Formats: sequence, C-alpha cells, structure tokens
Amino acid sequence: MTASARVDMGKYSKSKVREYWKQMVRRTEMHWNTAGELYAIFRIGTVRFALKASYVHAVVLFREPSPLPMLPKHLMGVTSIRGRPVSVTNLSYLTGIEEEPRDKNGYLVLLGDGEEKTALKVDWVFDVALLDPSKSVAPPEKWKGVRNGIVTGMIDEPGAPAVLLLDAVKCIRSVA
Repeated sequence: MTASARVDMGKYSKSKVREYWKQMVRRTEMHWNTAGELYAIFRIGTVRFALKASYVHAVVLFREPSPLPMLPKHLMGVTSIRGRPVSVTNLSYLTGIEEEPRDKNGYLVLLGDGEEKTALKVDWVFDVALLDPSKSVAPPEKWKGVRNGIVTGMIDEPGAPAVLLLDAVKCIRSVA
C-alpha cells in the first residue's frame, strides 16, 4: 500500500478504532437479541405513551382541523393527510391530561386499522423503539378509569421514564 492510499485515522490510534467497532458490534447484537415489538413513543403533557408501530402510518406537523357540527368532544374535526380526509382525535381529552399551551403546535400521529383511520393530536413524538409488552404491569389507579380503557398497561424499567401502553384499535374507534 502506498503512503497516499493509507486512510487518515486522525487523532485515533488503531486500537481505539478497533475498540469502537467492538462496541458497535456489541450494541448491534444487543439490539437484535432483544425481545419485543416496535412501538411509537410520544408525549402528551409530561406523560409518555406508546402505540404499536404497525398501526402508525405517518407523523405530520399539527394543522388545525376543520370543525364539524355535532361531533363528540374528543373529535377536533377533519383534516387532509396525503389528500384524504381524516378525523383528528384529541388524545389529551380521552386521557384527561392537560394540553400544552397552543404556542407549541405538536404533531398528528396517523393511525389506521383497515379502512378506519384517525389522527391523534400529541405534543411530541420521541422515537420508534422495541418494547416488551410481557414486561408491562397494570397501569396506576388513575389510568384504569380512563375513557374506553385505552390505557392497557405500563412499562416502567429502571433508568428509563415510564411509558403507558395504548390500545390502538380503541383509539381509532373511540366513541363519545
């Protein structure tokens, strides 16, 4: 190998680079050996929620929906996402959580189950991550009576904030 063909490793020695790659391999192995399902994790107020990612079709910036007469209180109206009309569900109303001030617009999480779709208004979308639903416990008492039983459990692992699991089908088909 000629001197010009050598890779410039900058300030890192070969041993440091090898150690870095060994760490990356260990992280990858940990990721692939983890049991669980993919969940979309988002926040309303200060509370974190998770929905199975298989129900989540898109995440878009919040846009004020067009109100319609005689809708249940949890439905904010209708908006267009990808050229199709979609109802907008105010998840803070269904869960009883106070919304963040209007200066933070938030996001719409588009959910679908076959032909039925809705967009959930949330404050912030964090991540799509592997969660193990077998590690979930019953939600705290204050969440058991929440509308339509949409909170199904809670995952509270050491070193991570608690996440409440939502039933996506009940969120989509929620009734007044």
